[in-house]
Order: sequence, then C-alpha cells, then structure tokens
Amino acid sequence: EIDAAGPEVSRLTNELLSTVSGGRFAVSLVTLQEASGGRKQREVFDLRVLDGEREHAGIAFDRMSIGEQCLVGEALKLAIAVHNTRRSGRELRTLYRDEGDRDLDPERRAAYPAMLRRAMELGGFTRCYLISHSPEVWAQADAVVRVDGGRAWIER
Repeated sequence: EIDAAGPEVSRLTNELLSTVSGGRFAVSLVTLQEASGGRKQREVFDLRVLDGEREHAGIAFDRMSIGEQCLVGEALKLAIAVHNTRRSGRELRTLYRDEGDRDLDPERRAAYPAMLRRAMELGGFTRCYLISHSPEVWAQADAVVRVDGGRAWIER
C-alpha cells in the first residue's frame, strides 16, 4: 500500500508546491529500499527534495531552512490528506489546517491560500477551516472568524 501511494502522493505534493514555489521545489517519495539480513527490499516512505536554486540535485529535508521545511511539509501533509480522501470511498468535505503558514516567509505566506484552494479542488473539499495569525492569509479568506475577549464573530 505504501509503494502504491508513493507516486500519487509525490505528484500531488509537487502540484501543490507549484502553486507557491514557482517550480523551485519538487519531491519524490522513495517507497522501497534495499534491506539487510538477506532480504532484498523493505518498505520505507522517505522524502527527497529537489531544489531548483541549489546546485546539487537534492537536499535532505532536515538540511532545509525552517521556512522551506514548512512549505514542503505542508504540501506533503495536504497531499496525504487528498490521497486518503480519494481512497476512503467517503465524501470528506472539510479540510482543517492549524497554523500551517506559521514559518513561511511573507511572500509564500501570501501564496499559501492558493495552495489550500488547490488542495480543496484536488480532494473535493467544500470548505477549509484554517487557524492563522497572518493578515496576508486572512485577506484572502472567504470569511474570518474573530475571537477576542470571550466573544466570536464572523467578518466578511
């Protein structure tokens, strides 16, 4: 199942990344690896990131900046959500995100809602509830729920 998910999750992640990175980042998921102990292969789910601005072909996820990790990680999480929704056989209509834009730079933070909207299209979601502290993100929301002093109200 992991091996079968790899190509679709990679494709979805790359499609979502393209909405915010302008093609700078691309990922591939390695799902099989040579194993020790006489076994030929074992299942893994390793992420490989290609960065069009760096000279080498790939970079380890843990060697990326916090903002780059946030961007790639959020695209991967959304791609897994879309993949799981498609495979579930159920109509899952709501996507939830909690501060997925927290570590993005201002330019990518402003583009983040486009990635969420694309994930909604790909997964057939009709709504997305997002917690964000970023005015750049709020400005693109269909509605904003404000919470302050024990009160909550909807704007827009």
